[in-house]
Amino acid sequence: MQTELKILKGQFSPLPLVCISLLFIVCISLPVLAADNQTRGASQPQKPPNGSKDREFVGQPFTQLPQLPEFPSYTGKWKFIRGIAYNDATGGPCYVMNFTVQDRDPQESRDWFKMALESCGWKVSATATSLNGISKGGNFLSLTVQPGRKGEDKSIVRVTYRFSRPS
Repeated sequence: MQTELKILKGQFSPLPLVCISLLFIVCISLPVLAADNQTRGASQPQKPPNGSKDREFVGQPFTQLPQLPEFPSYTGKWKFIRGIAYNDATGGPCYVMNFTVQDRDPQESRDWFKMALESCGWKVSATATSLNGISKGGNFLSLTVQPGRKGEDKSIVRVTYRFSRPS
């Protein structure tokens, strides 16, 4: 038994130490690379998924909130973050947008959008933090409100707005 222990103690391999070091470096650098890719990807069009040539899935980023028919302008303090337009989507052009609003409580923001959309003639169904609506013109809207980061006095709003295709 003592002979076996001496042999094992004498056989030192640096391979496990190297593997652990590489794993540590990869784990530290992945979040940085992901954030860098998100920043760079904001100005470049997306590619269709899985090598598809279907233009329906190609999104074009935009940096300012577009004019959307029958969509109310938020009356409080807000900031546009980013958006992607899917102009060739089968059901009609579609915009996906993210922005922040000053209301800390997501419920307050959701309630404001529900009331404003209904006053613009939308038929709205709601849950605690989201809305779905159809306008008089047949456009579709899905809106989700989430709380901002801890300590921030704002909520994050994500809107998916799909234009109806003329029949």
